[in-house]
Amino acid sequence: MKKNLNNYFSTGEFAKLCNVKKQTLFHYDDIGIFSPEIKAPNGYRFYSFTQLETFNVITILKELNMPLSDIKQYLDNRSPKEFISLMEKKNIEIINKIKELEQMSNLINKKISMTKEACKIDFQDIYLENLPKTYLIKTDAHATEEEKSLAVSLAQHINYCKDNNIYSPYIIGGMISIENIKNKKYSSYVYFFTQLEDNETALHNHIKEEGLYLTAYHEGGYYTIDKTYDKILKFLDSNNLLAVSYFYEDVLLDDFSVNGYENYVLKISVKVEDNKAFETY
Repeated sequence: MKKNLNNYFSTGEFAKLCNVKKQTLFHYDDIGIFSPEIKAPNGYRFYSFTQLETFNVITILKELNMPLSDIKQYLDNRSPKEFISLMEKKNIEIINKIKELEQMSNLINKKISMTKEACKIDFQDIYLENLPKTYLIKTDAHATEEEKSLAVSLAQHINYCKDNNIYSPYIIGGMISIENIKNKKYSSYVYFFTQLEDNETALHNHIKEEGLYLTAYHEGGYYTIDKTYDKILKFLDSNNLLAVSYFYEDVLLDDFSVNGYENYVLKISVKVEDNKAFETY
């Protein structure tokens, strides 16, 4: 029975209906995933209205990130059972993607909040404040001041966090021993650390204890940080305070928001002997 071509769509017409280019239809035909219902002897292609549904299925599966080869295999073997199996698998992928996006949104919001706070800092002040317990992931930094060795240690820390699926909004910080600070070895880190979110504390391998901390802020990056440490040591001495933990360096502003090490903003904190209540200095 001869078919009435007036009831069919040309390639251009069908492409317009599906909001794609004609080349897409040609490609789909070439790879055998979707072909016109009629191919005339003169080479013209014609599509029926029923093929709109099939094309819509392909479009939806593409939006679910299925490769064309997988879509073809599915279409060639489709059944209610195969459909259920496919949709259950894709639903799990979507749920996991939503979780990833929520984590990314939380990370972005935290970074916005921390950056806003960093922009309000008075760099002249030294504070005494009670800080809560925080949970950290730390890795060895080999206690060296050589920049190349520090870079290797930093990369190892980054890879450790990646390998353990730790994605924190907090910028990587450093821990320096009291002895190294007293000996003016301001770049001789013992550990690098990443602060964990409240819902990831089970992953920690170090606790920054709660208690009274001296806190100072430094603007100008690592190359001039000796000035702030000298100020901290003088403050400790003049106020009869004893440092009883590592010195923690938290980076508040880094290359995400400033241009170059010389513009980094750092927060330095160290736990002190809690023998007296102090006001902000």
